[in-house]
Formats: sequence, structure tokens, C-alpha cells
Amino acid sequence: MTRRHHLMAGKNTGHQIRKSIRPWHRRLGLLGALFLMLLTITGVAINHADGWGLSHSKVRIGWLLDYYGIQAPAHSRQFGDLGVTDNLLWQDKRLVLEARRPLLAATHFNSLIIAIDNEHLYLLSDEGELLETQNNSTGLPTPLSGLSVEGGNQLWLKGEQGQYLADEDFIEWHQTTSLVPLNWLEGSAASEALLLQARSANLTWERLLLDLHSGRLFGSWAIWLWDLAAVCFVFLSLSGLYIWWSQRPRRK
Repeated sequence: MTRRHHLMAGKNTGHQIRKSIRPWHRRLGLLGALFLMLLTITGVAINHADGWGLSHSKVRIGWLLDYYGIQAPAHSRQFGDLGVTDNLLWQDKRLVLEARRPLLAATHFNSLIIAIDNEHLYLLSDEGELLETQNNSTGLPTPLSGLSVEGGNQLWLKGEQGQYLADEDFIEWHQTTSLVPLNWLEGSAASEALLLQARSANLTWERLLLDLHSGRLFGSWAIWLWDLAAVCFVFLSLSGLYIWWSQRPRRK
């Protein structure tokens, strides 16, 4: 076989290889471009999460919360503009307290917000700032099971041993019996908006973007998907280099 025949055979072989590589190079190039766009957009958003408020902004999309397995609170009640979901206390749409135990009741009283769980009493300002937490070490008659406001100026607690009336400064709790039946706060069923708020408290947009950027959003199998994407980029690099090399002008 002459030198010319060798050159022609080499060209035909190279042409066949390029012909078989090009379609895959184009297809994987398109998928790779989409993958890079995903990484770029989420990466930029993550870098600016604090400035854009993503680190504190909550995800309130029901199907995303379902996807994460974030369930509605086991215990929830509404007390006017105050809402209770498990151990969280809400004022309108704002989280104002994360209690140590599931909350039983909450109310406004003398420019304060009062909330109780079975072991603690929480005093908050009307703006939702926590001022004081009481427990049995401060004289609170625990365990508690009820909260009542009577006549606008009497705060009552129901304890295991009976009923207790607070003094003006919430320092002393006097075990006594009311002359009239007490209306223990039971609240009403929580609104759908409150339940969605409680669920969204567990998921921020920053976390969602981090999970999307890393692939964790798609579960454990996404590790293999991200590995496959890396292999695709290696193939794109090598195939692109081969196509360029095989088509470069030959020196005479």
C-alpha cells in the first residue's frame, strides 16, 4: 500500500470516528449547558443569599414542603392574633417564641403576651420580645394545664394541686378558689395559613438552593447523577479536542 493509500485510509477512519462522535457531542453539550446553567444560577443565588434575604425567607410552597417530608404540627391552636403550633408561638405572621415544650395557651394581658407550657410561663412584650421565663425554681406551680384571664386584671393558672392567682408582678402565685367559674383558654382551630407558616419555619430558600446546587434535593441517587454529569464533561472535553485535532490544517 502506498503512502497515499495510507493517508486516504487514515482520513476515512478519522471521518468515521468524527461522524459517530459529533451527535453525542452535540446532545451531551446541550445537557451539559443546562447543567452548568443550574449550577451557575444556584451558585450565584447562594453567594448572595444574605443580601437577597434568602437565608431568612421561608418556603411556603406546599408541594415542596411535602417533598421534604415536613408535616403539619401535631398540636395547633389559635388565640386571636396569637397562634400556637407545637412549641412555637406566632403573633400574626411572625414567630415570637420557641418554647421548651409544646405550648398550651397564650393571651394578651396588661400590655404583655403570656404563654404557658406544662413547665414554664413566658412573659413577652406586646411586640413579641421575650422578657422573662418562669419555672418551678421561681415558684411557678408546675405542672400546668390551663391559663385564664378574668375581669381583664386577673391571671389564673391551673396546676396539679388546684387554681393559682398571680400577683401584680407575677412573682407570687396564690392557691385559691375563684368565686365564679373560670374560663380556661382553649382557643380555636388553627387556620391553614398558620399551619403553612409553621411548616415553612423548617425550610428556607437558601437551604433549598444549597440542596439543589449539591444534588441532595433529589435524594441519594443524585450522587450518581452528578458523577455522570462529571463524566459527560470529560467526554465533551476529549471529544471536542479530538474533533479540533483531526480537522486542523495539515502542514505540507
